[in-house]
Amino acid sequence: MRKFLLLSIILFLVGIALASYYGLQEPSNKEALTKNPTTVQKITTDPAISPVSSLDGRAIWYADKQGKIFRTDLSGSNVTEYPMPFFLDKPLREIRWSQDADFIAVGTLDNQNSYTYYDSKTKLYTPLAKNVIEMDWLPDGQRIVLVWQSNDKKNQQLVVSNADGSGYRVVANLPAPEFIVKASPTGKEALLLSSKSNAENGSILFYNLEDGTQKTLIEGKNIDIKWIGENQFLYTKAGDSAWPEVYIYNLKTSKSDSLGINTNLDRISPLNTTQLIAATTVTTNGNEGDKFVRVNLNDLSISEFFVPNPPKRAFELFSVNGYSFFIESTTGHIFSLK
Repeated sequence: MRKFLLLSIILFLVGIALASYYGLQEPSNKEALTKNPTTVQKITTDPAISPVSSLDGRAIWYADKQGKIFRTDLSGSNVTEYPMPFFLDKPLREIRWSQDADFIAVGTLDNQNSYTYYDSKTKLYTPLAKNVIEMDWLPDGQRIVLVWQSNDKKNQQLVVSNADGSGYRVVANLPAPEFIVKASPTGKEALLLSSKSNAENGSILFYNLEDGTQKTLIEGKNIDIKWIGENQFLYTKAGDSAWPEVYIYNLKTSKSDSLGINTNLDRISPLNTTQLIAATTVTTNGNEGDKFVRVNLNDLSISEFFVPNPPKRAFELFSVNGYSFFIESTTGHIFSLK
């Protein structure tokens, strides 16, 4: 009995010790994901196009101008090329990644964008019709929403289809030419914005992808749009600065607020559900570069995140597993904020 009691006490104390250990470890790990970085580390030695987090958050996928696809770990110490078929529409401009392993490559053909679907199961490319002038993935990773132009180039439609162009369904006729389209995280709605902003267009339109109904959310000469959650998106307007002013719109409240920063939307990335990281241009010791700021989405407060020294210029910012990465504009290399 005495041995049993002694063993129980020992096991109880060991349990407390383990609980205390992991209890202390978890906050430190969370802190590591949110604390300010102290250095900039180069991840790739070759120019990168359209980097994105792997599905497990342990690596980065990216492409080069020849259409080759690469995978690197987060330190850049292990880079491997993914075997791909020959990509015809070179040079590659960007990759539109799905939520799965498939993607759509955006190339150049006859002096205009060309869209080519890559099926990771068959390992084959399928060119989409030349009528497709803009597209975005729906969150199921199987379908796309696209802007379809008539053969006479006089009319455009909002369309939902499978990624290879099959299953074509017209959602609505569009009122103005050359729209940017961004599918919502739910896949039930889409934002549209004319890519030729002037006094008559440039408004942000909200479409229901089920019944085609639409409403105008924000009028005026808007420049770009980007979803950051089911009920929030960012948009930019031209202002007094050389960079556009960034605003946030809440669909639940129908309210728009300025973030108080000037930058492009590809230089902003969600760090987690309540924070954004943004690159904004500053001059340090006579050298122009970027500083990175943190935006709290709860109260829209801004705090300094990191100022690289020597200066760096970021033109594409993204996050992986709570850490921030960017493409440096002069070299095209991927860098991490550590």
